[in-house]
Amino acid sequence: MLQIPLIGNLLKRKIIHGLGLNKARVMLTGAAPTPDSVKFFFQKLGLNIQEVYAMTENTGGCTLMPLNDIRPGTVGKPMTNVEIKIDPQNQEVLMRAPWVMTGYFKDPERTAQVVENGWLHTGDQGEMTPDGYLKLTGRVSDTFKSTKGKFIIPAPIEWGFAKNSYIEQLCVVGFSIPQPLALAVLSEIGQKTPLEIVKASLAQTLSEVNAELMNHERVKAVVITKEPWAVENGVLTPTLKIRREVLNRKYAERYGLWFERAETVILEE
Repeated sequence: MLQIPLIGNLLKRKIIHGLGLNKARVMLTGAAPTPDSVKFFFQKLGLNIQEVYAMTENTGGCTLMPLNDIRPGTVGKPMTNVEIKIDPQNQEVLMRAPWVMTGYFKDPERTAQVVENGWLHTGDQGEMTPDGYLKLTGRVSDTFKSTKGKFIIPAPIEWGFAKNSYIEQLCVVGFSIPQPLALAVLSEIGQKTPLEIVKASLAQTLSEVNAELMNHERVKAVVITKEPWAVENGVLTPTLKIRREVLNRKYAERYGLWFERAETVILEE
């Protein structure tokens, strides 16, 4: 409907006003990578969201997406006075700037692990594009090795599922099996939709995601878990990040059983 000339313009204005963004001039997103599908939706409304990549340790300043040259799949270019390099050993993003923290409060040992010769070790993995944009590929601590001996970086795989509105939370796991699995919690919409429709949709998304992956990265199945992931049960941090190690402790014994099943969408029993 947004593509219909007259109706589309009226609908865009209605959505923008309904979101309270009709007076917004600068729109930034941060904290966690924003799926491209979300940014594309806002672009259809005429709103260009600029990605900001940073962390507390560098006082919230590292890269910024140029307003007039937005590149999907990246988090923008280094801000003025920011230097970025990629560790060749593990692809960790290292950055240096005048505003990097001097250290953690009364914790010199931890400080030495994170800041070395002025370079902040972000814990994120990434790569620089030929034209100077930073592309994040995952977290150093999240990378795991399958039983095939291949390293799996979960984040890019997980981002591929973000467009499916039946999924609320998703985590790629599988350090003890040949191919990874995707553990998923259904969204409120997914819980109210007939199960067969949800399963068909997830199977389709799984097929689309796998088509873009290398053989060893391809997800064997999506497993719908019964229990929601929350701060209260320890699966989420207070800032709502998924604790992958908690899910591994809870479900690792079943990874092998789920891997052996023929279905591409499995319900936790």
